[in-house]
Amino acid sequence: MQRRKFLKGAGAAGAALVAGCSGAPTADDNTLQVATYPSYVDAPSSSAGGYIKEQFDERFDATLEWIPLDGELNHFIQRRQQGVGIDADVYAGIRQMDLVRIEQELEEPLFQTTAPSSLANGANLKDDYLFDADDRVIPTGGSYVSLVYDEEVVTPETYDDIASTDETLLLPNPTATTTGRMFLLMTINQFGEDGYLDYWDRLYDNVTVTGDWGAAYAAYENEEAPMIMSYSTDQVYASQGDSPMSRHQVGFPNGQGYSYIGGAARFANTDKPELANDFLNFLLEPDVQAEMAQLNVGIPATTNAALPEDYSQYVYEPETTVRFSKERLAENLGTWTTEWSQAFASN
Repeated sequence: MQRRKFLKGAGAAGAALVAGCSGAPTADDNTLQVATYPSYVDAPSSSAGGYIKEQFDERFDATLEWIPLDGELNHFIQRRQQGVGIDADVYAGIRQMDLVRIEQELEEPLFQTTAPSSLANGANLKDDYLFDADDRVIPTGGSYVSLVYDEEVVTPETYDDIASTDETLLLPNPTATTTGRMFLLMTINQFGEDGYLDYWDRLYDNVTVTGDWGAAYAAYENEEAPMIMSYSTDQVYASQGDSPMSRHQVGFPNGQGYSYIGGAARFANTDKPELANDFLNFLLEPDVQAEMAQLNVGIPATTNAALPEDYSQYVYEPETTVRFSKERLAENLGTWTTEWSQAFASN
């Protein structure tokens, strides 16, 4: 692949809080062990981890013990493959791609079923956010992959606008990043499996692919390009800093955005299913949903979470949500990313 089309990745920031949980002590009956990825509880900017623990401990007379893991769900997939026990009750921060990986690598269930209808506020979950047809993962919040652009340079409203301009789009690598992969899926959704590579052929001269989202955003902040694939809550960050809002316009090509939703699920072998269920109910409470969304710079998963005006005015949702089923992704994603990589390298 031609080097001029790539920027070097900036590398992931932040160290893990805990290397693993295989040696974690057995918790007592009032301790709920919740595994997640490190930034869920200790992000460089802000996170909801501290708030969630404080509120849960107080309301349920229990102790929430975070288990942040660098390996994320891979840690538990490997333990299940090895027939080793899992020292956690809940996993928070599950996304659709995680379910695809579980489907591909495990025969036995990793999580137990929790129907949304069984939860107190489950009826108010947004339909677009219900990404697990098997009712294992309860959505707790999210955002959308979208275009962020400088309106003084470009005004892209469609996929064709992005490809036809002389300006550059910064794109995290679709083979290695969530943001880039979701934009690739958006183009497959728009142009079909037989036409998406033709679109990328047209887009080639206008796109610079980076190693990760951090590298892309650093280049965007340095004004190396007027467009980047990022998230629809970008203006929240911009409103908190010195960045001009004109450079942080949110756009959905053809009105479309790929849903980037996270959720939580009870491990299949938890010996505290009721306390774990209390935790899922707690995460869906309207006040908790609103506070989590603000701390995570995201969007609530429920319709009855009231966001303050100074926050909600900077949050955008697309006219059309794009999301492939986990079955289709499990069957085709590897082929699509390989085809993209080969076609992009051949230009």
